[in-house]
Amino acid sequence: MENISASNLKQLLDFNNKYEVNINDVINYYTPSPGYIYTLHNEIFKFYGEHVYKCGNSSDVDKRLKQYITSYPKPSKIVMLSEIFYDKNFAETLLFYYLKDYKMELDREFFNCDINIIQDAYNKVNEFFIKYPTKEALFNYLNNENYNEFYGIKNNKKYKILSIVKKNNLHSKIKELIDIDIIDSDENFINILNKSLLNLTKEEFNNIYNNNYSDFETYSNSLDKIKTIFWLEEILNFNRYEVEKINSEIENIKNILLINVENLYCLFKNNESKSKTIKSINIKINSILNINFLQKFIAECYNNIVKEIFNIKYTRKRINKRLEVIYEIAKIGYN
Repeated sequence: MENISASNLKQLLDFNNKYEVNINDVINYYTPSPGYIYTLHNEIFKFYGEHVYKCGNSSDVDKRLKQYITSYPKPSKIVMLSEIFYDKNFAETLLFYYLKDYKMELDREFFNCDINIIQDAYNKVNEFFIKYPTKEALFNYLNNENYNEFYGIKNNKKYKILSIVKKNNLHSKIKELIDIDIIDSDENFINILNKSLLNLTKEEFNNIYNNNYSDFETYSNSLDKIKTIFWLEEILNFNRYEVEKINSEIENIKNILLINVENLYCLFKNNESKSKTIKSINIKINSILNINFLQKFIAECYNNIVKEIFNIKYTRKRINKRLEVIYEIAKIGYN
C-alpha cells in the first residue's frame, strides 16, 4: 500500500478489494487532497461549438488559470467555481460522471453543453459531499458495489463476487481471484471462480450457498455445479479429484445417476434444449460399461466446471483376447 499515493482513492479501493486487509487501515492511509472543481472557457473553444467548456480540479485555481495564459491567444475565464471539497480528485470524477453524456472525447476534459447543465452537475456534486461529508463515509460508500458507478468498471458483478470471496476468507483458496483486473472475459472469470469454489470444504461451501446464493446473480450456476459435485463424491465415496479411487458397483451407480439425471443437468447445460441435453446425459450414463468408464464420466463432470482440470486420453488394449477402450485420466492442476 505504501506504493500507492495516499490521495489516490481509486487505487486504494482497488487495493482494498483485492487483498485481505483491514479496511480501517486503508481508510486511515487515505489522505485526500482538498481543492475545487472549476469550469473554464476561452474564445477559441467556439471553433468547436457555442457551448464548449473545459472542466477540471485544482487546489489553487488562480495558479491553474495562469497556466493557460500561453495556451491560447486570448485570456481564459473561470466561469464556474465550486466550494472547497475534501477530495478534489473525486469531486472531479463525480462532475465528469454527471456530465458524461456531453464529453467531447473520452480522454479529454472538454464538454459541449449549456452552462446550466454544468451548473446542475455542480449542484449534484455539492449534494453528494453534503451526504458523505467525511473520507470514511465516502470510502465506505464506494467500496465494492458502488465502485462501478463512478469509475466505469464494466464488470461490477465480478467486484460484487470478490467482496463475497473476501467476506468468506477465500483468497487463500485461489490466487487468481486477487488479480481480478487481469481477467479478460466472463468465461475466464467463471473458470477462476469455479476453481476457488472447488477448493472449498463442504462446510465452507454450504456457508456460501446458504447465505450468499442470491448475491451470485448470473453466476449462481457455479454454485449449483459445485453442489452437484459434492453429491457425486458422496454417492461414489471418493475425495475431491481422486477419480482413480472410484470403485463402485456399476449397475447400482448407473441406476442412481439415471434416477437423478436432473441433478446432472447443470453440469452439461449448453445451448441445446433441456430435454435434448437430458437425453444426451442418459446416453452417457448408459454407456458406462465399467469402473474406468465411470471414472471418465466423473472427470468429464469436473471438466465441465473448470476447463481441462483433467486430461482424458484413451487407448485400445487387448483384455481377455478382446480389444477394449481404456481411458487414461490425469489431473493437471488447480490445487
